[in-house]
Amino acid sequence: MAEMAKSFTGHRLQPSFLPGIFSGFLDFFYPPFCQICQDLLDDARRMVCPKCWSSFETYGDFAVKFPASQKTLHTVIVGLLGQATLDDPLNQIIHQLKYDRRAALAMGLADRMALVLSSYPWVKHIDMIVPVPLHPSRARSRGYNQSQLLAEHLGNMFGVPVVSKVLERIRPTESQTRLNQEQRRKNVAGAFRVPCPEEVEGQRILLVDDVVTTGATLNECAKTLESGGALNVYAVAAVHFQTSLP
Repeated sequence: MAEMAKSFTGHRLQPSFLPGIFSGFLDFFYPPFCQICQDLLDDARRMVCPKCWSSFETYGDFAVKFPASQKTLHTVIVGLLGQATLDDPLNQIIHQLKYDRRAALAMGLADRMALVLSSYPWVKHIDMIVPVPLHPSRARSRGYNQSQLLAEHLGNMFGVPVVSKVLERIRPTESQTRLNQEQRRKNVAGAFRVPCPEEVEGQRILLVDDVVTTGATLNECAKTLESGGALNVYAVAAVHFQTSLP
C-alpha cells in the first residue's frame, strides 16, 4: 500500500463545462489513469480504479466513544478503515475530496459505504438522508460540502431523498484534528439546529459524513435531530482512521 501511496499523483481533471464529445476527444489523447496504481481507467469520472477501491479494508460498526449519558448515537456505520498517516492512500483521497475539489472521488467512497450499509435491514425504512452541514463560510471556501456529495450518491443508490435544509450549522467550529475526545465533544456542542422541526418529526433519518474519529460531530447532529422530533437517527461515514487520541 505504501508503494501505491507514492504514485498517488495528479489526475487529469476535465472541466465540467466541456461538451461530451470534446471530453471524449481528450480521453483518446490523454487517457485517464487511476490516482493510486496508475492503471488505465475505464470510467474517467471515478479517478480510482475498482481494484484499488477493493484493496481497502471495509469496516462496519464503529462504537461512539463517549459515556452513555453524553451520546445519542451508540454506533456509526463506516465504509472503510484507514490509517491516520500522510502516506495512507485513503487519507490522501479524503484530503483531495475535501480541500482539492476532487468531487469525483465521492462516487467511489459512496460505493463502499453502500456495500456496508446494504447489510443492515433498517436501511430499507429510511425516510430521508441528511448530510452533516458545513458552516456557510467553510462551504464557500471549499466550493461544496463533501458530505452532501456522498449523501447524493447514496440517495441515488437507495432511492431515498436527500434533504440538507433540515439541519444547519449555526456557528463555525474549530478543526477537530488536534483535539482530544472531550475537546471534540465540547467543540461541536450546540453548533447545529433544526430550523423547521415539523420537517423531521417522526422521520427515520440517515446522517452522512466523510470521516468519523470519535463520533462527536455525528452524535451532536443526531441529538439535535432527535430534539427536533426525529423518530430514529442512524449514521454512516465513509472512513474511520485508526488513531490514538488522548
